[in-house]
Amino acid sequence: MQSRYFIIFFLLLIANAFFIKITSRNLIFFLSINISLIVFTIAASLWFNEYSFGIYPNFFTLSTLLILNYTDLTGIKYIYNVQLIATWLTIVLGIGIIIGNTAISNFLINNYSSAYDDLLPNMLAARKPVATFGTHSVASFLLFFLFFMNIKTYKVRPNLIYLVTSIVLLLLLIFVRSNTALAYSGISFILLFRTFAKKRSALFLGLGIVVAIFLYVSVINPSILDVFKEYDVLKILTSNDNGLAGRYSGNSVLAPTIDYITHNPLVPLGLAYSDKLYYTDSGLILYMLRGSVILVSAIYLGFYSFLRSNLLNKRNAIYVFCLFMIFEIGYPVLIDPRVLCFIPFLIVYLNHLSKEAIVES
Repeated sequence: MQSRYFIIFFLLLIANAFFIKITSRNLIFFLSINISLIVFTIAASLWFNEYSFGIYPNFFTLSTLLILNYTDLTGIKYIYNVQLIATWLTIVLGIGIIIGNTAISNFLINNYSSAYDDLLPNMLAARKPVATFGTHSVASFLLFFLFFMNIKTYKVRPNLIYLVTSIVLLLLLIFVRSNTALAYSGISFILLFRTFAKKRSALFLGLGIVVAIFLYVSVINPSILDVFKEYDVLKILTSNDNGLAGRYSGNSVLAPTIDYITHNPLVPLGLAYSDKLYYTDSGLILYMLRGSVILVSAIYLGFYSFLRSNLLNKRNAIYVFCLFMIFEIGYPVLIDPRVLCFIPFLIVYLNHLSKEAIVES
């Protein structure tokens, strides 16, 4: 699996080389990320003798992303069709998981397992439609952004396929049943109701889809209802195994890491490694651990600057940044290989929508 990611990183670097546009600002962010990791790794070698160099390509790819500019990449004729095809392939996989399709489950386990061996099988056994994303956290994040792209597309080009796609994605998001899924489901409902308020016909279509799914579940495949027998929102939100409590409470897996940062704020690890610390479940904590305030500032300010310089609609830049930051509380999504591949497409897609909206207005 790791070798696959290295190949992806290499191909990304080649493909993105055409869009490098260095400015004094983004160069500072690029250098701050890479130099801080190198310097702090050398310093940490005085106390630690183990290293996790395998994570460096993630940081390097993120830093490279910050010096790219996609504003001139326009006129991709079939970009909307590409998005729909990719989204519906994801939906098919998600539905296959929910109804317990063995062929789909085996395909995903053999090709898209991530982290530890039991993670994806556990997700599939719980009928969580994580599709090719491996974990419910990343699945919630990317399912939401697919919803976000489709609901915004429907506003610009009022084709019912985009509304139907949005509603189905929202239902999949609810089925994921995690803190992240609940948060993004709430945001999705707000965006959906705003759409319904402007277009009453969309409301009736949405209700029709929900009724059709309810009839299918009730009559043809009632076993799906078993998934929701223990669907306790309060339990999900207050669980000590995940969510904010599972990450930031005194008994969480991140507690030793937070304790280390608190007592050693100026002694980050760089790429050094200690088996007493935990390295995921929070972007802010991970970046503080690896590079203190320098790395945190370079990543977040650099990403915001990247969005502002790349997205034609500056309001979109604020929306996307805030949506990413919500997720960074619980997972370092900005260095996730899947998300690093997704961000350029998201930028180009939203810019196409912005230009089309301007032309129509």
